[in-house]
Amino acid sequence: QLSSLPRALALFLAFLGFASLTHALVVTGRARRRDLGVLRSLGFTRRQVVAVVLATTATILAIGLLVGVPLGLVAGTTGWRLVAGGIHVATDSVYPVPLLLVIVALAVAGSLIAAAVPARAAVRSRWTIFYVRPL
Repeated sequence: QLSSLPRALALFLAFLGFASLTHALVVTGRARRRDLGVLRSLGFTRRQVVAVVLATTATILAIGLLVGVPLGLVAGTTGWRLVAGGIHVATDSVYPVPLLLVIVALAVAGSLIAAAVPARAAVRSRWTIFYVRPL
C-alpha cells in the first residue's frame, strides 16, 4: 500500500513547484513592468525583454534546484528511514541518478513553459513612463 505514496508525493510537490514558479514569475513581471518599460525606452528589443524574463526564470530555477535537490534527497532519505523503521522493512535508500537528471531536465522544460506567459505579457504590454519632477 505504501509503494504509490512516494510517486504521489513527488507529483504533488512537482505541481506545487510549477505553480509557485509561475506565480513568482507573474508577480515579478507585474512588479517590474515599469523597469522593463525603462529598458524598452532605452532601446531594448522585444527579444531582449524576453531574455530578461528568461534570465529571471533561470535564476529562480537554479536556486531552487541547487537548494531543493540536496534538501529533497536528505528529507526523502530521512522520511523513508522513519517510515520503513516503523513497518520493519529495509531502510536502504537508493539514489537513481538517471532519474534525477530526467527530473532536472523536466524542471528546466517546465520553467520555460512557465516563463512563456509572463514573457509574452512583458512584451505585449504598453508601458507608460511617468514624468518625475526634479527635486
